[in-house]
Amino acid sequence: MSFEVRIEGIDDLLKRLDAAGSTKPLKDGMKAIGTSISTRMKVYPPAPASSSYQRTGNLMKRWTSKVEGDGSAVTVGNNAPYARLVQSMDEQTWFHTRTGWSTLEGVVNDRRDQIVEILRAFLQNALNGG
Repeated sequence: MSFEVRIEGIDDLLKRLDAAGSTKPLKDGMKAIGTSISTRMKVYPPAPASSSYQRTGNLMKRWTSKVEGDGSAVTVGNNAPYARLVQSMDEQTWFHTRTGWSTLEGVVNDRRDQIVEILRAFLQNALNGG
């Protein structure tokens, strides 16, 4: 299960960053976005009061993010075989919906403005000579 954040107009942006001397700010910004999303996905909702199930933490440990080589995209995902049943908008079971588990798509949508601001801050700093 994974989700990708990709920048529109990346070719022009890469040219400007190359002219400024480095695409590192783009990669750093995308890394910060991936970390922000994967960190939020690791937050478990409270266990139902009637539940005797002991959580293992395996789902939390398997959230990762990876930036593409040129920094044009970051992929956030989880390789637990059951992750999609717990935290995917399309495949989440009714029980996990009812008990408050976040979905990857929901977190990205809720954080859309924050994602833009994270990237804008990194890029403005780089393009302003910072």
